[in-house]
Amino acid sequence: MRHVATIFLSLFACITLQAQPFAITWLHHPSTASGDQVWFRTEATLDGDVADATLSVCTTGRVDIYVNERNVTSDVLIPYRENAEPTAVTTDFDVARFLRNGPNTIAVWYAPLDMQTTDRQVAVMLCGRYNSGKRFTIGSDDGWMCHTANRRTTATGESVDATAYTMKWNSDDIDIATWLPAATLKTDETSEHRRIYDPYMVEKVNKIRPQERIYTEGDALVYDFGNTFRGWVRVTMRGRKRGERLTIGNLTYTCRAQTDEQAFHKFTIGHQRKVVIKSTEKILPENIFSAEAIEIVPFFRYFCFY
Repeated sequence: MRHVATIFLSLFACITLQAQPFAITWLHHPSTASGDQVWFRTEATLDGDVADATLSVCTTGRVDIYVNERNVTSDVLIPYRENAEPTAVTTDFDVARFLRNGPNTIAVWYAPLDMQTTDRQVAVMLCGRYNSGKRFTIGSDDGWMCHTANRRTTATGESVDATAYTMKWNSDDIDIATWLPAATLKTDETSEHRRIYDPYMVEKVNKIRPQERIYTEGDALVYDFGNTFRGWVRVTMRGRKRGERLTIGNLTYTCRAQTDEQAFHKFTIGHQRKVVIKSTEKILPENIFSAEAIEIVPFFRYFCFY
């Protein structure tokens, strides 16, 4: 009973909105349009091997987070938002295993909710301790760069232009001349803010399965997955033309003309049983290597309890 009470109180602390003032430095792209998603990155140079480190990321939207090209979590749709409310939410990640002595690339992919535009996009703080015991801190005002992503949030889903940026945005291999210094906004936050504590809810990929049948409707292909699921459809295609535009449900995808390329949602989610694929070019079932249902479920993480 004692453990149950502890879990309940911790969960209550997790979901309770905090309204007390606190200082925060926000990052934002200086000239985004409605629906633009943004890549942020900085290089953090460390002076030794790391004993422990926590990366805290606050956002009013959703994010993907990478350290040295490695995704810091297998969770999706970060942070968990039960009603897609645009509240500022802070989540902490243990990133010590991703860090190394010397330069480290920290990268955050930000997506707004519901076409919103805001100067409060992300705020980032890396705090840690070297094996020597010396501590270090790297924050939102430490040389962050930004670039509009090749993906946008739309009124109904997402739009991807695979031709827009072909380099690895979260790696060292970038064309820095096309990036801009991220703008900052220093605030004493008094608006509602939520910080994630253990235990907490996350979104996880639960199952990936193929379609049950394929058929055509006019010039469109229809992939029927049999049962309604909450999640994404991931389509792998071959031999498409550069600039060819596909609609896959409420996802719009502009092809890059790679041998294989994949189209899928990243920051939006819905319930579906089948997906209709249309193209500006003729498309046949043999042009689609695979179409998969990616089922996503909320998951209660409580690993701090033994």
